[in-house]
Amino acid sequence: MPYEIHTTHTVTEIGVECVAFSSGTFFRLAIYNDNGFSPIGGSLIEESGNITLTSTGLKSYTFTSPITLNASSKIVWLSIQSSNSANSFRSIPTMKMHNVPSGIATGLNSSPVKFKGQAFGAMPLVGAASGVSGANIAIMLKSE
Repeated sequence: MPYEIHTTHTVTEIGVECVAFSSGTFFRLAIYNDNGFSPIGGSLIEESGNITLTSTGLKSYTFTSPITLNASSKIVWLSIQSSNSANSFRSIPTMKMHNVPSGIATGLNSSPVKFKGQAFGAMPLVGAASGVSGANIAIMLKSE
């Protein structure tokens, strides 16, 4: 999911709201640089590792060091990976999304959220996508 940077600021956590889950399953969160030429993300900045789902509600990961998002970078990409399709996370309609840079969504019914099918585990070192998702999971960043 793209996150447009308007002003330089520092973030300390990344999180999502879990609304349903299968007991004993996991998910991962990650933040990527923009690659500057296509809407799929660039190099991995940091990933969470496995976060165990034991209840619904806000789930977050604190970065090992605060991450400064520089306004000159324009965009970073937020990513989520789930170990089980029964896990469900809070989503928002495309037309209500903020921080979506122009040129990524082609209309109110199109989604700027990209996906890539892969086995659950470490996030790719470089962002990659193989399609467009209709699910806009609300991934949040906490500022310092």
